Amino acid sequence: MKLTKLLTYLTTEPSVNDSQDPEITSIEMDSREVKKGSLFVCVKGYTVDGHDFAQKAVENGAAAIVAEKELDVDVPVIIVRQSLRALSVLSDAFYGQPTKKLQLIGITGTNGKHQRPIWLMRFSKKRGSEQA
Repeated sequence: MKLTKLLTYLTTEPSVNDSQDPEITSIEMDSREVKKGSLFVCVKGYTVDGHDFAQKAVENGAAAIVAEKELDVDVPVIIVRQSLRALSVLSDAFYGQPTKKLQLIGITGTNGKHQRPIWLMRFSKKRGSEQA
């Protein structure tokens, strides 16, 4: 998927010119997993900051980087407010929005939480639905 198409899923559309519109082959947040064509997303953790590994990601073949601050690298850098949020939105778009196909049921309360899931599972089996 082209980077510009992927970026249309973000609420604030960062601009990338046509000469810097690479084909994205995967989305990674671990620089060791980056390969040619990957989009590397810099995520700040509690002990490690993904921004510190941006250059390593480029060396491993990253085609572009999503970050929360400017970086001095030789690939397009897309600046976002929250890189972790951008990671989830971009991954959803890249992998064909699988979350739209999910049907979720939540069971809350203090009593009856054991029997209700069993009843729902039996009911959905009769309807031919898959269960996790």
